[in-house]
Amino acid sequence: MPANGSCSLRRPLRWLAHACRSLQQWSWPLLVALLAGLWLLLGTTHELLQDPDTLMHLKIGAWIQSHGAVPHADVFSHTRSGAPWVAHEWLAAWLMAAAHRLGGWTALMVCTVAVFTLTLAGLTRWLLQRLPPIYALLMVALAAAPLSAHLLARPHVLSWPLLLVWTIGLVQAREAHRSPSRWLLLVMVVWANLHGSFTLGLLLAGGFALEAVMAAWGDRVLLAKQARAWTSFCVLSVGAAMVTPYGWQGLGLTLQVTGLSHLQDIAEWAPPSGAGLVPVILWGTVITALTALGWLRMPLARWGLLAGLVYQASTASRMGSMLGLLAPVLMAGALGHGLRDKTSATQQAGSSPSDGHKPAQISVSKVDVFFNEHARPASWAACCVTGWCLAWVAVAMHAQGRYSPPVPLHISQALQALKKAYPMGVSGHVFNDYNFGAALIDQDISVFVDGRADVYGNALLEDYFQTLRSTDPVLIESALCAYGITWTVLSPETALSRYVRSNPAWVLIYQDPVVLVHVKKNQAPCRDVNQTG
Repeated sequence: MPANGSCSLRRPLRWLAHACRSLQQWSWPLLVALLAGLWLLLGTTHELLQDPDTLMHLKIGAWIQSHGAVPHADVFSHTRSGAPWVAHEWLAAWLMAAAHRLGGWTALMVCTVAVFTLTLAGLTRWLLQRLPPIYALLMVALAAAPLSAHLLARPHVLSWPLLLVWTIGLVQAREAHRSPSRWLLLVMVVWANLHGSFTLGLLLAGGFALEAVMAAWGDRVLLAKQARAWTSFCVLSVGAAMVTPYGWQGLGLTLQVTGLSHLQDIAEWAPPSGAGLVPVILWGTVITALTALGWLRMPLARWGLLAGLVYQASTASRMGSMLGLLAPVLMAGALGHGLRDKTSATQQAGSSPSDGHKPAQISVSKVDVFFNEHARPASWAACCVTGWCLAWVAVAMHAQGRYSPPVPLHISQALQALKKAYPMGVSGHVFNDYNFGAALIDQDISVFVDGRADVYGNALLEDYFQTLRSTDPVLIESALCAYGITWTVLSPETALSRYVRSNPAWVLIYQDPVVLVHVKKNQAPCRDVNQTG
């Protein structure tokens, strides 16, 4: 009996010891995900929900769910009502609305955090396969800075994992001197329905195709093979990008957006300034330093892609996240080769003539051993424990009310303004500040303009910004009359806001440091302002 008892006891003890050893098998990607998740869940999560367009995307997703179809004409503004609309982020809006319906703001926040942490973990794992751990982690830190600066509960965050997988697939194809996997076409299909940045994926495919052709230029047989393979993939990628409810119409999105004359008047498309310039400067410094040291030798086409990302990040603040995510992927292979060449040169320099040029034994420090040991994949037990810890933190914070709707101040005040405006008989069309559009859409009010700049086009945006900034009473009244404006929701700093405050024909019904709401006294059709009385 004692023998049988001790034998039966050894088995669970061995299992427990094995489980403890498995929990110790953590890895750098797992640690990156854990630290990023804890930082967001415990500290800066409210900032994820501070973008005014989040409300608009939730409204679009709810509209799609209630109608069982995607919109093909604008339904949210009075200036473009019924005009053709390509809702290129329809799938992301639907997913956001579904998450919000199932778990409120907490579910929306947790999904955003999960996508961000998985993106960083995936980038870390891939870089560890090509760089020493310390360099891989430095690259991840440089990538995390611009990504976190644009971390919001919006569709572009959902596209980050797809952008990473797509670019890695292209790089691996070039490293293996083959065409990309056809499985990437499924990534493009999802991406094209999720966010408009899929056009960047098509440009990347074209850049890598050019690199493949240039690399095979001296060999006619190889050149024909590479050109045929990559051309086929690029054509199929364009076809995959059209597998959306809008077909070929979605392909022109980039040209449509970049062709807007007032694009840089919109904050996220304006050139970065202040703290927003830091990631661009850091990446520019790193690229310059690595090139000067001779550690970064890349094909000309790859340099072109990298230079294009740096340029875009310096001209549009929202492109900083693309630079942070893609630069490490584009540079990893060349940097890895450069570091290995440096190590080989160091070993040869440490050889003595008497030992037949046999490489000298280079001691490995305990720090190197520590970093290398945790570069291997983590155990499933460690992954499960990490996921459980993050889930527990999210539940605990939710129970404390930390994830109640933390709407931004200007949205909160705008919503309060609407409650004040309706009892006073406000009717007709509104002229709203660009940043207040989402709040009005959330309250089922047709807006003058909102965050969908591509819907409004150059002509209407020209009218909008000209009216908003004008000090000419005749021009202002003509524009307000033409659009049937009877009330305004504006920021106090705008020239139009100062005009209506000084005009006795407009009554102030709500005021705070962020928003002013004015109503026109006589809401009947206005007379021609050119006819002076």
